[in-house]
Amino acid sequence: MTSSSKPLKSITYNEIINENAREGGAMALKGRLTRFRKWATKQAGITAHGAICIVNGEATDGTRNAPILTYEAPKPVPGSEGGGSGGASAPGANAPSEVRCGAIDSQPDRAMYDRSIGCQVRTVRELKKDEVALSIPPSAMLSPALIAASDAGQAVFACCSSSSSEFWDMFSATNKLEKNQAEKIQQNSGTQLLVKILQERKKVETALMKAERIAIEAGEAGNDAKLPKNLVKAGSISYRAPFLAFLIHQRFANEGNPSVASSTRDLPRLRPDVPVGAPGTFAPYARTLPTSICLPICWKRNELALLAGCIPGMPLLQKVAARTMQLSTELMALMDAGFLWRFPSIFSPGMITWDRWVWAAAVYESRVFSTYSLPAWIFSDAVSPKHVIESCGIMIPFLDMLNHEDEAAQVEWNMSSQNLKDRSNSDDATNGLGC
Repeated sequence: MTSSSKPLKSITYNEIINENAREGGAMALKGRLTRFRKWATKQAGITAHGAICIVNGEATDGTRNAPILTYEAPKPVPGSEGGGSGGASAPGANAPSEVRCGAIDSQPDRAMYDRSIGCQVRTVRELKKDEVALSIPPSAMLSPALIAASDAGQAVFACCSSSSSEFWDMFSATNKLEKNQAEKIQQNSGTQLLVKILQERKKVETALMKAERIAIEAGEAGNDAKLPKNLVKAGSISYRAPFLAFLIHQRFANEGNPSVASSTRDLPRLRPDVPVGAPGTFAPYARTLPTSICLPICWKRNELALLAGCIPGMPLLQKVAARTMQLSTELMALMDAGFLWRFPSIFSPGMITWDRWVWAAAVYESRVFSTYSLPAWIFSDAVSPKHVIESCGIMIPFLDMLNHEDEAAQVEWNMSSQNLKDRSNSDDATNGLGC
């Protein structure tokens, strides 16, 4: 008796995200929240109190008696009747005046986030004093050390030109680079700033479409000699860029669980080790992140025009313009270095788009924890340079879904019970967040 194994069925991002679900965005998100909860506890080492649940309107993580909010059917957004998947769209399909920059996935998903404040951590009952809601090990966090060791981070690193083998030596502080961009436009009027933002968006979208077309033609001809290979000058892109590449890879890969760092991928430089205990994938987390984020960098033209029309709005508009210019500069520099085609096993054709780049930047900006907001002992064993950690911060799955008022907060940071022991007697003791 003989048997033959069937080839693994390929899967696309759209199928993974289930964005065409008849029930709409909430039911599709429910499945992803359930997978995230299992990933958090079984792979990431996060301990969550049994009364803790994650909800977003009608979507829950499957916790019994989780509170839900029922919304009326979303109204269609003009110019987006055909939905979208965050990929390159036809010219005019999503006019800047109608759809926010950085919006991904389908209209039902975006409508769901427009009606809510995103995924939230709630409780099915009131927690008693001294009960621990969450315990999160550093290995479950998106830290500079994790990004530097990841496939996505190493792909960005490989596009940089430098004799140094140190990962973070290739990049510069984000605020420094954005300050340089701001100096170029400090004398611009509100109207000029608005035009600049829209021009930058259009420029990078056009360049991306052209680069994708050239890459496809070169692939069909079996000749990559004409493809761009201009490595990025060290220090010209920010610490933020590898984080954005990581988020895009983990969210949009055509894989159920894309690896953080795969040993089968041939990358040109020796990479650092992945932090001990880190999960093999962060996709279940990345796929619960909002599809639409209402930050000024994502605002559409008529929203930005409100800033341009008043004096108090000018500083914010200048900041949006500088950030847009830096994001555009970084993506185009990486594109010229071959980022779109050199690593097809990490970034498949069409995975990198301007909307996704802006989406990742907005997610990062709105969810990253500054080192000043966290206990110092979290970073006591950090392998990344201190100035890099201070500039980048860290993203903390699960914890970034907490919402509370600063004045009324009842959250305390504590070392996990495992670490309240004398750490001098243990070489492998690991810090963890308890709250």
